[in-house]
Amino acid sequence: MVMHISVLHEHIEKLSKIITPNHKDVLIHKMYLRECPWLPAQDALRALNAYKTPRDKVKCVVHCAKCIMDLLSLSQRNGSTTADDFTPVLVYVIIKVTNFVKDTEYVIQVLN
Repeated sequence: MVMHISVLHEHIEKLSKIITPNHKDVLIHKMYLRECPWLPAQDALRALNAYKTPRDKVKCVVHCAKCIMDLLSLSQRNGSTTADDFTPVLVYVIIKVTNFVKDTEYVIQVLN
């Protein structure tokens, strides 16, 4: 398991250097780019290191998701944010916060 996390972390570090919000594989809708790079969501994930318990770490992830949803809603004039809107932004944020993968390793080990 640790080996897989290490490989994933290395891959995400490489991606973080080349992925942009306009990257063809990220597919973030143009109307959401105004709030890019979603710094409050990135900050929420970076805060994982400050917490020790899995519960607190999960709260950071939930806070990140709420930040993304709030920021996406600022860019919309009507309607609601869907999973198709949310997921690419979440992926982008995770890629930009490369330490997230290492922090999740601890939570996974505790849950197993």
